[in-house]
Amino acid sequence: MTVIARPAFNDGQYVAAADLEAILAYARALKTAHDLGSHSWGVTTGLDLVERAGIGGATECWMTPGHAVDGLGRSLVLRDAQPIGAALLQTLPSGAWFVWIGQRARQRSQIRPAYGICNDTDAFARVAEEVEISVTGLLPLTDRQSG
Repeated sequence: MTVIARPAFNDGQYVAAADLEAILAYARALKTAHDLGSHSWGVTTGLDLVERAGIGGATECWMTPGHAVDGLGRSLVLRDAQPIGAALLQTLPSGAWFVWIGQRARQRSQIRPAYGICNDTDAFARVAEEVEISVTGLLPLTDRQSG
């Protein structure tokens, strides 16, 4: 059984960044348990591949907005339709191909030097969780389960 630890605080306690991260980790763990407990992983709505005629008669492929839950219980939300561009398809042979959706965390909003941590040039105030689309042949199991 996995234990989800909730941080506890006392009056007058100094709250550090690690304490705030512990609160967020607790909330994420509860949401993950809820998402995987109520249904399995996979697409819950949307995320269809749509083909249409583009300019000059070329075929365009788009992924529609939608929501999915990955195998670790994380939500993948695509808010706007995204093109599956020719650059993603150029290296692939003709025939069947797979479109994968995943999540990538990117550091954003670097802390200004006056408000940062001493001697820490890599301090960031925000992390953006972005949906990433890739097109491949069949991915090995290790790539489908990467962190």
